[in-house]
Amino acid sequence: PTIVCGDLNDIPTSYTYQLFSKHLTDVFTLFGKGFGNTFHEKLYQFRIDYFFVNNGIKPIQMEVNAFDKSDH
Repeated sequence: PTIVCGDLNDIPTSYTYQLFSKHLTDVFTLFGKGFGNTFHEKLYQFRIDYFFVNNGIKPIQMEVNAFDKSDH
């Protein structure tokens, strides 16, 4: 079983994201709603933090929470 999670500082259309998602499942795609923004700036809101798993792990839920004291 493999879990990869972290701040990639890249959006879901990036080359880095594509490499990860080629071999692992992005848990947000299973349970997430909307854009799942994890980077919160006044003009910029992107999803740059990710949780990936391989076929050995079956996720049961996930959510993205916004915190006022962090940019993501």
